[in-house]
Amino acid sequence: MLPLNHPIEQIIYRVLVVQLNAKASHIWNLLRQECNSDADPIYDIDAIIDTITPTTLTWVGRDETEKSMSYDSFRKNAVNSVRRFIRVEHERSIEH
Repeated sequence: MLPLNHPIEQIIYRVLVVQLNAKASHIWNLLRQECNSDADPIYDIDAIIDTITPTTLTWVGRDETEKSMSYDSFRKNAVNSVRRFIRVEHERSIEH
């Protein structure tokens, strides 16, 4: 399994390491609260996320262009991809 290269997946990973069973909606709301807070970030430590609305997450990509992801894509693709990565990572650690 490839490492997580997508910046949003890396942030989701940081959440799931601490809250393994968190639902996508909880992760989204957690990141939204963090994005709208003046406190130091816990999960988006590289300040990737620009804005999060109830339906859309935007960030600036490596190529300095604005990228966006819908909540549905976040839930169906990004969160599930990170869960699969964690599952494989866990299985490998058991084998060794």
